Amino acid sequence: MKTERIDSITWKYVLEKFRNTFIERPTIISVCRGAIITPPIEDRVKIITEYHESAVGGHKGVTKTYLRIKQQYNWNNLKTQIQDFIRKCKT
Repeated sequence: MKTERIDSITWKYVLEKFRNTFIERPTIISVCRGAIITPPIEDRVKIITEYHESAVGGHKGVTKTYLRIKQQYNWNNLKTQIQDFIRKCKT
């Protein structure tokens, strides 16, 4: 049996398979082009701090901070945690 390489599979094919598999349940699927890390809970505030307060971060708002972080990291309630952090930011 010959297996298909991921490079030769079309998104239309993948989407159809997901629809058939998850038809009974609402499901969110994220497709990433690189490594997305789910950091340990104890590192998450540090990550948000670095992205929000660094010279590069420049105390940007929720959306810009979220978009920058989600390029490398993801975890449940990421956006909510960023909102809470920025709401408490003194600057």
